[in-house]
Amino acid sequence: IFGGFLILNIAFLGPKGTFTHEATSKLVSVIDEDIDNICLKDFDTINNVMDAITSGDCIKGVVPIENSLGGPINITYDLLSHDYDLKIESEIIININHNLLAPKGVKIEDITDVYSHGQALAQSREFLSKHNFQQHFAISTAKRLLLPLAVSSYLE
Repeated sequence: IFGGFLILNIAFLGPKGTFTHEATSKLVSVIDEDIDNICLKDFDTINNVMDAITSGDCIKGVVPIENSLGGPINITYDLLSHDYDLKIESEIIININHNLLAPKGVKIEDITDVYSHGQALAQSREFLSKHNFQQHFAISTAKRLLLPLAVSSYLE
């Protein structure tokens, strides 16, 4: 309770700006018209989202479970089946559109390496293969964007 108001924490696989954050925001706006009493809390892993629910820190959580191109998110299925006594309450389907980001002025032919989460790389496989980009796995695409580019042919 904060200032006499009950604050409801909802966990999601973060950070802010991810597709799971987008899905969480859309779900919250559908299920609760009084959105002012809801606090979205981002967590680094699906395990941490589920831990936040079971500990009582959050009343609900949103994690990815499947995507049409990359298939099932196996860790989510495994955790729900074996490690946590949690139930799926609802689902939301959102359109995923990926973007290739580079510093201003960089041409696509100057890009050699792409860093992203495995699901995003799988969803973009045809485009990445067409351009012969070297693919590098990151734990989170959104978090990777916050890091400086360690390997890039156009900065050398």
